[in-house]
Amino acid sequence: MRLAKVERLWRGTLTLTAAALASRGLGLVYRLLLARYLGAEGLGLYQMVFPLYLTLVTIVAGGMPVAVSQLVAEGQADVRRLGRTALMLGGGLALPLTVGLMLLAGPIASLLYHNARLAPLLVLIAPAVVAVGLSAPLRGLYFGHQRMRVPAAAQVAEQVTRLGLLALLVVGSSWVWMPHGPPAAVLLIPLGEAASLLLMLGAFRRLRPGNAGRPRAAMRTLAGQLLRMGTPVTLGRLLSSAMALVEAAMIPRMLMASGMTPVAAVSFFGQLAGMVMPLVFFPSALSFALATNLVPAIAADQGAPDRQAAQMRRALSVTALWCFPVTGLLWVLGPRLNNVLFATHMDAGLFHPLVLGALAMNFSIVLAGGLRGLGRMTTPLYHDVVAAGLELAAILWLGSRPGLGPHVMVWAIAGGLGLAALLNAAAATRQFAAKPSLLAGAAASALAALPAVVLWPALIRHLSASLPEWQATALALVASAGLYWLGYRWLAGGRPRLG
Repeated sequence: MRLAKVERLWRGTLTLTAAALASRGLGLVYRLLLARYLGAEGLGLYQMVFPLYLTLVTIVAGGMPVAVSQLVAEGQADVRRLGRTALMLGGGLALPLTVGLMLLAGPIASLLYHNARLAPLLVLIAPAVVAVGLSAPLRGLYFGHQRMRVPAAAQVAEQVTRLGLLALLVVGSSWVWMPHGPPAAVLLIPLGEAASLLLMLGAFRRLRPGNAGRPRAAMRTLAGQLLRMGTPVTLGRLLSSAMALVEAAMIPRMLMASGMTPVAAVSFFGQLAGMVMPLVFFPSALSFALATNLVPAIAADQGAPDRQAAQMRRALSVTALWCFPVTGLLWVLGPRLNNVLFATHMDAGLFHPLVLGALAMNFSIVLAGGLRGLGRMTTPLYHDVVAAGLELAAILWLGSRPGLGPHVMVWAIAGGLGLAALLNAAAATRQFAAKPSLLAGAAASALAALPAVVLWPALIRHLSASLPEWQATALALVASAGLYWLGYRWLAGGRPRLG
């Protein structure tokens, strides 16, 4: 029985990871086309609207998948009744927010952004809030059963829809009747969410009732449980969305105060939020999948602290095995790759801090999932509040100083992510059993990745003396990967065990 649970955990994780990688790969292509379609200033306008949308989405859906999956894993409610209750709750929260955003788009654009051009974009993005509010509880039902194919397919369907429509916009950009610019790009968001929702609604109709022998709890009781369990998670994700919203409003203004022109400030923010950060955060596909699966897996092992600690330890080991080499790759090739993909010229001194911050974020995501599985819903929230407060303080204190603005922004973001990870790690070592060995699996991957990164400049310089650049880079990557794997096998004694 225990092996079956472990197999479900890792099978579900691999399914979600594959879907997330496919989705992020499509999303990277989408970003590439979007950057070239809109240009830096147009992408900056697009990115300024997106955080407000994410804030509203978090209100209606942030903690719903976690709460629903935990109730399903613990066997506390009939699945179909729980699903209907969660759908009513999500829709009831989303509909007034959507109508309010459409009616107040003008005042919001003027007061929050000081830019009236954003009002039509807010109206166009508003219907996506309802679609996400209905999709979130459906994802939670499948997460709780650790049956990930439907939400994985829905995630990919959203990206395929958006990418296909964006390609049509690019091809038809010269057609008179085709919509153009940021309004056309923003309209793709609700269309993609609608495709995802339709797929999951069709699967929900075929879902068989679970736990039918249990007493049928009233919908009001189920709604209260969902709100009580999901609110801390919602607040944590709302904080993240609110931070993105504050950054979208604050960073361009602070950059202008540091001496940049308005166009340069918006363009830098567009590159930072729309090009660099999606690239460096790409490895978090595995981390989000692990965190999603850890919540019901650890909750189902209540009363068995050794098994819970083993689940957490394996998750951290696999996170390290994936993230450290990818972080090394981004460190040595990320700036050049970003320039090739997005036609930007982001300096390596601005790129590297975000690479380190993204590495910390991956561990923070997995640690937070483990803590929530233990029922410590408010712990990651508290840590996020502390980290966000210090990040904002650094931006406000130093961000407007002449010549320092861009560097302050990237180091403040990276520092906030690193602090949240350290606080989550300290909490996990206190809460889980087998405390001394909880983080031991991550150390081997970190040490194994260091020689490959340190030796990269000498390796690429030696190979470039006798080979074309692309061949030298390819051989250097192969040699670095081999060096990492040999170092890991020597330090950890072989591959990580998943069972």
